[in-house]
Order: sequence, then C-alpha cells, then structure tokens
Amino acid sequence: MRPSHENSDCPTTLHTGNQEGLILVDLVRGTRLMLDGQSHPHGFSLGRSPETDLVLFDSLASRKHCLLRPNGRAWQVEDMASSNGTWLNGERVKKAELVPGDILQVGENRFRIDDAVDSLNPQGTRNLLIKLFRTHLPQQSRRGAA
Repeated sequence: MRPSHENSDCPTTLHTGNQEGLILVDLVRGTRLMLDGQSHPHGFSLGRSPETDLVLFDSLASRKHCLLRPNGRAWQVEDMASSNGTWLNGERVKKAELVPGDILQVGENRFRIDDAVDSLNPQGTRNLLIKLFRTHLPQQSRRGAA
C-alpha cells in the first residue's frame, strides 16, 4: 500500500514502494543501479577507491566520497570528508535525506534518485519542485502565491 500525498504540500522522504530500495540513474550514461537496503544495511559507498561499492572513474571524486544508507524506508546521503563535496539539488551537504527526484552530484557524476518500485514516479518530480519552490523563492512571493 502506498502512502497518500495528494493533499500534502510538503515533500515526502519516504519512497513509495514497499521495498527498502532506490535507484540511482546516471544522468550522463543513462544507466540505472538498484540499491537494496537489505543487501547493504550499513550503506552503499561511492568513490574512486576499488574498495567502494560503486567505483567512480572521476578525478574530482574522493577515494571514499560519500555513503548512501537506508534509514527505515527513507535513504540518506552522507559525505565522507570528500575534497570537493557531495551536492544534492545544487547545494553542498554533509548529510541529508534523499527524496525521489533529487539530483545527487559526486565529482562530475550526476545521479537522479528514483523510487525502486516505481521509477517513473511523478511524486518525485512534485517533491523536487516543492523543495525548489520553498528554497529559491523569496518569502514575499510565497505569501502572494498562497
């Protein structure tokens, strides 16, 4: 059963599917990688090191750049003291919850976060638009729009 967000004006941090997973969509290559929280309960690492779960061939990525970890039915990204930072929707983050539709940047690699069960999720687009609306519009514009 999916949670209902039809009347909610705030983004959800829950993925709509009943599996504890998400999909990383590589926006440059178009490849998709399914992350399963049950297979990686302590997290899924990204970086240049061959010891990471996803090896990035990118000089701007650190050896151990960031960690994606399940947190209940939500997922979080955590920067692992990388040199160039981990970016989520254009903002540098140390730790943040992931929402379907988010854009994660590690070095020059850009990934879209999709729901593992319903990867063509219009709710993810809605969530991202609401986040951008709240973050980038001046307070006065928001009052006038209500």
